[in-house]
Formats: sequence, C-alpha cells, structure tokens
Amino acid sequence: RQFASSETEDRKWILFDGPVDAVWIENMNTVLDDNKKLCLMSGEIIQMSNQMNLIFEPADLEQASPATVSRNGMIYMEPHQLGWRPSMESYLKTLPSQLNEEHHRIVCDLFDWLLQPCLDFIRRECKLLFDTSPIHLAHQLMKLYSSLMDEIRNLGEEGHDQLSQAQITTYIQCLFLFSLVWSVGSMITGDGRKKFDVFFRTLISGTDKEHPKPKSSKLTKSNVFPERGMIYDYFFQKAGAIWSEWTSLINTGSAAIPAKAKASELIIPTADTARQKFFLETFVSHEVPLIFVGHTGTGKSAITNNYLMSLPKEKYIPNCINFSARTTANQTQEIIMSKLDRRRKGLYGPPMGKKCVVFVDDLNMPAKEVYGAQPPIELLRQWLDHRHWYDKKDQSRLELADVVFISAMGPPGGGRNHITGRMTRHLNVIGIETFDDSTMTKIFSSVVDWHFAKGFDSSFNRLGKIMVQATMEVYKAAVANFLPTPSKSHYVFNLRDFSRVIQGILLAPSTNMTEGDKLIRLWVHEVY
Repeated sequence: RQFASSETEDRKWILFDGPVDAVWIENMNTVLDDNKKLCLMSGEIIQMSNQMNLIFEPADLEQASPATVSRNGMIYMEPHQLGWRPSMESYLKTLPSQLNEEHHRIVCDLFDWLLQPCLDFIRRECKLLFDTSPIHLAHQLMKLYSSLMDEIRNLGEEGHDQLSQAQITTYIQCLFLFSLVWSVGSMITGDGRKKFDVFFRTLISGTDKEHPKPKSSKLTKSNVFPERGMIYDYFFQKAGAIWSEWTSLINTGSAAIPAKAKASELIIPTADTARQKFFLETFVSHEVPLIFVGHTGTGKSAITNNYLMSLPKEKYIPNCINFSARTTANQTQEIIMSKLDRRRKGLYGPPMGKKCVVFVDDLNMPAKEVYGAQPPIELLRQWLDHRHWYDKKDQSRLELADVVFISAMGPPGGGRNHITGRMTRHLNVIGIETFDDSTMTKIFSSVVDWHFAKGFDSSFNRLGKIMVQATMEVYKAAVANFLPTPSKSHYVFNLRDFSRVIQGILLAPSTNMTEGDKLIRLWVHEVY
C-alpha cells in the first residue's frame, strides 16, 4: 500500500523470501496479471504502480500451481554452475591485512589443491549426516579458517606475540588442514571417516599423482597430522605450532568428581567433550552460527548447556529453547525476544556490552505444516538471512543486534525432519560420532570408581571395572542382534540405556552392599 501510493520514480522491489504455499500464492494471481491489482478481503483494491517489482525466492515450486508459475519469469540457479571458486576469490580479499602476497598465494594454492578432491571423494565414497551442497561445505571451511586466525590478525598490536614469516606460513597451512577436516570432513558418518582419513593423508603427503603438491606448499612430514590415530583426533596448537590430541585440552584438576555431585548431572571430560568445547569457544566468540549433529546420548545438549552456564555473566546471556513437534513460530519469536531489551525504535538486543547466546535444541523436531514448511525454522532462517523479523502486532521491522545462534539436533529420520538447505547453509556443522569403546569405558569407569570410593570394600573397585566391561558387551550384543522391525520399532539402543544400568547400580548405598555377590545380582537385575 505504501509503495503503491508513493509518487517517486524510484524502482521498488518487494521480495517474498521463503517457501511458497498454495493458499497465499493463489491470492497473488491478480497481482501477477497484466492489470496488477491486489484484491483484499475487505473489498479494497490496491493498484500496483509501474515502478513496483515482485521477486519470489523459494527453494522449490512443489506447492505452486501452473497458473502461478506461468505468470512469473523463472531463473533456476544450479549449485554446480556457480561452484565455490567465486566465493573463494571474494574470501581471499577478506584475509587479514598482515598476510603478504606470498601468504595469499599459499592460501589460494591450498584451496585449489585440496578442496575439490575432498569434495569429490566425499560425494562418491562417504555418507553424510544430511544432504548439503559443495558451496555450503566451502563456506564452512572459510568461516572456521577465519575464526582461527586471531593471532595473525592481532600482529603488531601491543601485548600480542610477534610471529616470524616462517611461523605465519606454518600457521596458515596447518590451520587450513585443520579447518578442512572439521568443515568438509565433519559431516561424514561411520566408516566414511576412516576412508576420508586414509584419502586425506595420501593427498597431503603429495603422493597422489592426480593432485600433486603445489610448489608454494611448505608442508613437511613434521608439520602435518601425526601418523598415530586418525586426523579427527588432533587439533593444531598454536603455542609451539604442534599437533596435539584433544585430550591435552582437558584440565586435569577439573576431572576430579565432587563427593556430593548427582550421578545424572556428571560430565566426565573426554576427547569428545574437549572438542565440543573448543568449537563452542571458537564460534561463539566470533559470532558464527553453529549446529552440532549427532545421535541421541552423545552429550550434545548436556555439554552445550554446561558451557553456556559457565560463560561469564557480565558478557553473555544464555537463552535455551527446546523445540518439539508442536513448537510454533510465534512461541519461538516470543522466547527469543523475552531476553532482549529495546535499544531504540526498531532495534532490540541484550543490555549494552553483552551478547545473547540463543541455543536451540532438537532443531529439526517441529512438525511440517500442510505445505511442507517448518514455520519456526523459517523464522530463524529469516533472522539469520536478513538480521530482522517483524512485530506480530503492527508488522513494524525489528532488527536484532548482538545475538549469537547455536543449535543441536539428531540426524533426520524417526520423527525428526529434514531441514531446508536454506537454513543449514548459515550453520557450521560439527558432526559428533557415537563414542568408541575406550571413551565409554573411561566415562563409566570414572563414575563407578567415584561411587565405590564412598565407604565400599576395596574389592568393589575391581568388580566395578569388570561390571563396566560386561555392560558394554551386553550393550553391543543388543545393538547387533535386536534390530528395529515394524513390530519392534522400540529396539533402538543408545548410550542412555547404558547409563541407566550404571545409574541403577549407583542407587545402592555402601551400608546395604557389603558382598560382591550382591553387586553381581544387582547388575544382572539392572541389565535384564
């Protein structure tokens, strides 16, 4: 109405960004005709002027009728026609100004040498947590790479370490390798990680004849991933410029469990918890939207909540939202706005000097509506895309400032829906694998040892370790043999079932359990 009544000669664009649904798009047919009239329910007719243009930007046209489609000009964008190179060329211009021309050439060569072979290999050989485009994976790489360059960006400032040219060269090469593994390779599941590990080591060693090492590369055997373990087990430690295992990030002092802690609230530090905290710290401090994807019981929500509660209260305001199948867009907007203050007309944010961290758990749970869209996710996508949404009462524009987005979800399937790629393209995806045997043994042995130290006989310590191994064997046998079928659809086992057995045993106090045989009988009862 405002545009139609405007008398200026300027071009006016109205952008409809989001999924097309069959009801409102049919009501637009009269506008899209040659006479350009919008007929409202009240009987009012708004005549569009010649300066007004409409643009629709949906992911697909599943719900649009041929009558609508024929009234629009179509432009279909194929991801592989664009490719990731234009993004890379723009990205190279945003690198820190402290890098000289030689460094720029090294980064450019690293992209050309490593990125395309990795994308091709993943497409052919690996299964991903969910479908995505190569451009999204390349964008993830760029965002993570930029977030790790603080030391280079701070060069020349007081109070920061100075780096030699050789050190900067090592930094940019090793950080690129690390970023590539945790952007392009982080969405791979299961055995695909082992295949990618072998392929990537061969590629960076320069022995792959199809993709020879570029002349500018200064990678040697001493500054690539160590041979022991997998490439996923290491991170690049800037102090000393060495590759270290994730376990080196664990603070040994914090590993001791307080005597009065609740068993259900314990977080045992492992390589996985250290890794998750590292990415949370990196992305939250650089305001990069992040999503953890992993199966139930891998500690996504627990570790993230624990991290958010430990953030300094004078800098951050956490806001945790749990999505369910019944969550609506209105509820989502209200919960996020409830923690924000009005700074001035149309601008909302946390109190000045603070940042609000919005954590959305189970992001893919909201049910799809009749036409296949998920309104809460479309609302979040609008905010991540345009940094604003609209007031529900008077439709005025509300800009959001200093709000950081992180989320977690399980892989799609079994009540969880596939999320539109237009949402996931904003998020850096960190895949969390199910724990291996050594991690599970470490977690549950620590808990059992802590419990049996409370006045139990010393023989219980030995029995505790045997009990964890025995539970693991039963758990693995159950996973292998009791497969879900249509009649037994509840045969889905995860770490929560394992922990329930251990928690059941922890309920017995030392006064009631003096013999080892009683413990074995209790274990059989719990495991059964």
